[in-house]
Amino acid sequence: MWKCVVRAVWIGMVLGATLSSSVSADGNRVVAQIDLQRQTDFALARGLDLRPFFRLQNVFFALLSTTELKTLQNGGVSCRIIDDAPSDALDLVGPIESIVSRKAPPIDIERLTEVGDRAIYKSLRPIDRKSLRQSGFIPLESTTREKPLTWLAGDQSSTSANHFVLDHALELLVAEVNQDSLFSFVSRLEAFQTRYAMTDSNLAAREWIQQKFVEFGYEDISIQKFPDYNDDFGDGISANVICIKEGTVEPDKVVVIGAHFDTWSGDGLAAPGADDNGSGVAAVLECARILVDTPTKKTIIFAAFDAGIYRAVGARHYAEYLYDNGIDLEFMLDLDMIGYTNNAYDGVYFGYDLPSTSHLYFMGEMATRYSALYPEFTNDIQRTNNFTPFREYGYRATYVTEYGYNPGWYTAEDLTSAMDFAYLTEVTKMSLATVYGISEMPATIDDSEVGDIGDGHSLRVSWIPRADPDIIGYRIYYGTVSGRYSDTLFVGDYSTSAFILEGLDNGMQYYAAVIGVDLAGNESIARPEISGTPRRTPLPPSGVVA
Repeated sequence: MWKCVVRAVWIGMVLGATLSSSVSADGNRVVAQIDLQRQTDFALARGLDLRPFFRLQNVFFALLSTTELKTLQNGGVSCRIIDDAPSDALDLVGPIESIVSRKAPPIDIERLTEVGDRAIYKSLRPIDRKSLRQSGFIPLESTTREKPLTWLAGDQSSTSANHFVLDHALELLVAEVNQDSLFSFVSRLEAFQTRYAMTDSNLAAREWIQQKFVEFGYEDISIQKFPDYNDDFGDGISANVICIKEGTVEPDKVVVIGAHFDTWSGDGLAAPGADDNGSGVAAVLECARILVDTPTKKTIIFAAFDAGIYRAVGARHYAEYLYDNGIDLEFMLDLDMIGYTNNAYDGVYFGYDLPSTSHLYFMGEMATRYSALYPEFTNDIQRTNNFTPFREYGYRATYVTEYGYNPGWYTAEDLTSAMDFAYLTEVTKMSLATVYGISEMPATIDDSEVGDIGDGHSLRVSWIPRADPDIIGYRIYYGTVSGRYSDTLFVGDYSTSAFILEGLDNGMQYYAAVIGVDLAGNESIARPEISGTPRRTPLPPSGVVA
């Protein structure tokens, strides 16, 4: 069932939209930036059959006709033209954090718009992209593939304290995290001296990672090859190492923990990559080692991504694979540079974005329960890393990284001697607790809806019942302030698919979230918020163009 197949997907170097390949109904094509922040916005966009080529959360870039653009604007959707003379492709460029302070990139090319710290340019030449990287900027990897036009509802949980019942079994698992084991993994990866994509040392490292999964006792291990392009080493084939631990209750629900294993150095020579990213790979291996004989309700996938340094190519290949095969990915955790700290403050950064809010809070809880770490949430949705492709395809994904960046990053000085393995041990404990905890929780209720009854004081909340045999019912949170629910009620029937909220105020907007509850009292980790307004008379349709 879970044996992965190898697919060859050509991954383009630029943020390709193959813009010239599509012709609009009225013959006037434009590239538009479209901000779809409401469910009604998505309904209107889906009705137009928009095909976006890039997304950042709910901001999409798509090629469309001026008529379609006008329809969106008349429907109240925030959108604007960024290019009225589309070329063959676009490039999304952003600074590497902590290196570049908003300085102008060293290229002379038309700038179209910016989103956060990302600037969008017309098509770049390979020499421009190489110059950008050398100056501390990242041309974000993309493909000619369309991105899914899906609604990413924000998780409005203000706390995760009631999400997970303290589990003695998890305490025992976390206690198995071994500092010597982590040191041995990082030391061996460092000993390859370089792990540049598409080199012999990279292949040797890949085979070593694969063999470690075999030694642990896993059987479902695959090498997923894909074409890669590297400005320094040319065209070639790279490959991810994928190890699958199938769930015992809901095997179709998936949690991924991954890290890139390739390295890079600014001088093009030695690139030991102990911290970047031997530390992340070591934590993935350690979690796999510990969990091999522990049943989990959901499937856990341990992934070592190749070609991650430049453009997260391996992670993009795997995100596309999951999406193409309809895999129900609940959460992806990316570990990248987690073995260095420059002071006594054991902080750890968790990357924040709206759809993953509840997961961030849960990770913070796992950090305080099972490690000595102090969680820091950073709202940097523009950061380019190996979780980025998963977000583009509509999945909840985030990353963990060290509190102070290693000064040996991207140099021959990225060595085990500069790392803090006690710190890496604590980050691994938190990561293990997070992945195991999410794998044991009821699945997220992503398909809930609110409907107006029409009596001025009632709303119908509906959802699709979960197949998890441990679920005993559902909890509905609701109130008149987004993310702050004043009322809650429990529906004690796992087969129930709807409930009527009564006693509401006519014309008042209500916010709600539906949570699955299991026998142990654990709740679904995410709380996708829905909203509705009870009315005595229906509102006339809006945004309709004859």
